[in-house]
Amino acid sequence: MTVRVAVINTHPIQYFAPLWREIAKTKQVELKVFYCCDWGATEYIDAGFGKAFKWDVDLRAGYQSEFLPIRQRPQKLGFWETDNPTVNEALSGFGPDVLLLLGYSHLTNWRALIWARTKGVRVLTLSDSELKHRRKAWVRLAKQFLVRAFFSQLDGALPISSSNAQYYRHYGLAVEQLYSGAQPIDGARFLAALEQRSAARAEIRGRLNINADEFVFVAVGKYVSQKRTADVVRAWLALDKSLRSRSHLLLIGDGELRPQLELLAQEPEAQGRIILTGFINQQELPAFYLACDATVLASEAEPHGQVVTESLFLGLPASSQIAWVAWDRPTYCEMV
Repeated sequence: MTVRVAVINTHPIQYFAPLWREIAKTKQVELKVFYCCDWGATEYIDAGFGKAFKWDVDLRAGYQSEFLPIRQRPQKLGFWETDNPTVNEALSGFGPDVLLLLGYSHLTNWRALIWARTKGVRVLTLSDSELKHRRKAWVRLAKQFLVRAFFSQLDGALPISSSNAQYYRHYGLAVEQLYSGAQPIDGARFLAALEQRSAARAEIRGRLNINADEFVFVAVGKYVSQKRTADVVRAWLALDKSLRSRSHLLLIGDGELRPQLELLAQEPEAQGRIILTGFINQQELPAFYLACDATVLASEAEPHGQVVTESLFLGLPASSQIAWVAWDRPTYCEMV
């Protein structure tokens, strides 16, 4: 028996496309992903990066997908902006047995949820939401009403972590309604890069003028306050000079805090060893990881530390702070 599964997703996302491809390979599932807009597949301005770009990997290959007509091209993918009036007709045409909604915070998802309830179609949700962020009292009150109302109509959720599961339980889903999920990455692409580890490491280090025997910390993410990238820089600057003189700090990303980070990188203690790469697209990203020795993630509240998953996939230790200890080689980044 084949189960027909429809997914409503805001736009093609680099993390989810590999998952859709793998599901589409199975004989038990007929999958179709309905996209609310074409961000990522075509060029768009990302508010966090502060620049226009498109992903350099094919995010629609290997599975069925369709772009839904949208009322107007969105600026921030807000609730009212993500409005695809014909979503019900599209779902009826496909005739799914199961509908997967990625979150509740878009009008199209509410349209699809109501459609599914009237048609007797089972509905699941998948997100990276958690309860770690501080929110204003009125926001917490509104979420108690809106999120609970949405979740009360679901058949279940696919938590990707314990904090994500706690979030679903907090808003009314029972333990029996939770089916373990995962936050995917493009494993095949990362493994292919790993096969060329030495060459990739040498090429990127040569491009950045980093010696082969120097230790490289890397922080990957948008240059925004939540990521606390400036704190990573200050932590590195606080290292003893003898350690700074044989290490580098690589900041992969872009965003509104770039001027502040550039000023910190010009501190005398930096000695030109703090490198802001700017935005790095998907094809090159694994090679940049492989050029480094440890990843530092300092976000104040991270729904899911995707950079940690990517780092560990490539054999890089990941840390929430910079620390050094003596071991059987000159330096070692402690995982804490």
